[in-house]
Amino acid sequence: SLNGTVFQSDFEDYQLGQFTGVTLETVSVDEMESRGAELEATWLATDQLTVNAGTVYTDNRYPENSNIDQRAPTSDGNLRAVERRGGLWSATAGLTWTQPVTETLGTTFHIDARYRDDNFSNSSLDEDFAQDSFVVVNGRISVGDLARNWSVELWARNLMDKEYDSYGINLQAGFGHDSYLAGPPRTYGAEVTYRF
Repeated sequence: SLNGTVFQSDFEDYQLGQFTGVTLETVSVDEMESRGAELEATWLATDQLTVNAGTVYTDNRYPENSNIDQRAPTSDGNLRAVERRGGLWSATAGLTWTQPVTETLGTTFHIDARYRDDNFSNSSLDEDFAQDSFVVVNGRISVGDLARNWSVELWARNLMDKEYDSYGINLQAGFGHDSYLAGPPRTYGAEVTYRF
């Protein structure tokens, strides 16, 4: 199957939350634009193998005549009108292999990857918060009965232990430094499911 979407949105009186270094303030910006496209595909390659993939192009920005730089100036004087707010591209891809072992027992192997384009971890668009593109890989292996009454699963997220920032906060005004919230590191675990 193949699905696609094209979108364009213009927001008026956009509510922007911004940390000033001491307090969190919400300000109303006159306009913000968002436009892009999304494409998703799923392919049943064989009875056992399913392939899925998707990509999103998103261009979020304040228009040239926006009052963003007057209503919510950054502590370092960055001008945000016209500049895009984040990465343009993101994408996902995954493979799922299901293999019967006996008449009642089966195994499933799954791996997926998520790509994110160059972006900023803070809405100030300060170069201190610029982040290079990155890929996160996840995987899982499960064994269970084909009726799906029970399963045992081993899973891992961020298999390559990729380091990236989920969010950054400018604390220069209040504390003289910036703070970063790191993305989750490599994690792994096991799950047992039984359906009554």
